[in-house]
Amino acid sequence: PPLTEAEENLIAKSMGQVDEMKAKAPRVAGSANDTVEKFMHRTGEGAAWAMSVAKMDISAVDLFTELWLLDTYELKAENKHMAIREVFKDLDGTRGIQYCRSMALPGGFQGRLFEVWMTWKKLIDGDGRLSFIIAITPLAFYPGTRHAVAGAEKFQEATSRGVIICKVLTENTCEWTRAQQFDLKINLHSKITNFLAKQ
Repeated sequence: PPLTEAEENLIAKSMGQVDEMKAKAPRVAGSANDTVEKFMHRTGEGAAWAMSVAKMDISAVDLFTELWLLDTYELKAENKHMAIREVFKDLDGTRGIQYCRSMALPGGFQGRLFEVWMTWKKLIDGDGRLSFIIAITPLAFYPGTRHAVAGAEKFQEATSRGVIICKVLTENTCEWTRAQQFDLKINLHSKITNFLAKQ
């Protein structure tokens, strides 16, 4: 289906976050010779933003498909240790999805539950290359139907937002950019949140 106005706005905001990262985020120390470029940026007291950029030996279409299809049998089997992992597709007839996943935390902390709204778009960028964009934001920003998840009351809410870009380089290679922020809603020292973002 065509993108709704809310989806277009989410994509535009997500691309703006990548532009901000490119303009403001310093490269992570010690990663200059890595095959994956890593950057980090902190805005105020919030959780740090992290971005990675890598050349991939896979077509942009195949990588996008692998990243977008979250409800495959293989992924369900790989993540069966998660107490909650739900995917609700075609939200209100759109191309958007609601993705919910739990995360266990060490040290006696209550587990966290991420509930996000995701959508995607094909884009021809300034240099004429095709890219696939996946935008991610907390489910609270989705203006339509939100599905209840069994067992959610056992977890504390955490948030994630970000964008994934799969840009065509050649028929069988692409550039993968991922910029994401995770907020576990824990008052951690900035050194710890920076460490988590770098991962």
